[in-house]
Amino acid sequence: MTTKKEIIDALINKLQETLGSTIEQSDMASNAAIDAPGRNESRYDSTKEEMGYLSNALSKKAYDIENIIKELINFSLPKKTNTVVLGSLVEIYMNNSNQLIFLVPGGGGQKIKIRDMSIITVSKNAPLYSALIDRKKDQTFLFNGGSIVIKDIK
Repeated sequence: MTTKKEIIDALINKLQETLGSTIEQSDMASNAAIDAPGRNESRYDSTKEEMGYLSNALSKKAYDIENIIKELINFSLPKKTNTVVLGSLVEIYMNNSNQLIFLVPGGGGQKIKIRDMSIITVSKNAPLYSALIDRKKDQTFLFNGGSIVIKDIK
């Protein structure tokens, strides 16, 4: 069985790959902004300005990813509980299938594959997080027009 620590490590690795790609894209946009003709050369060309905006947005995204990685590195996993809490690995039955959901402080929306398991990360700002938190094993509830059954909490 996969441990929660392995899932956190896999998530961190995936986010580090995304971070590297984001930094590379930011650098490319920054260089494009530097090389683009300025207003003095072409009155109607806004490439320089647009590439600057893109570079700034990508830099902010990289900063946010770095902070999520730091938060995950310092995250203390909870002990076994009877209710769903931040850090729980929850097996649910939804949409006619079992799914593994891992509640994380940041880096939600990622699909992590470890061996034969597929785990979906859900962060604090997701509606599913709010719907799952404080629920108990075998509890059934409605979510997005369908029902969810909590099969197990680890």
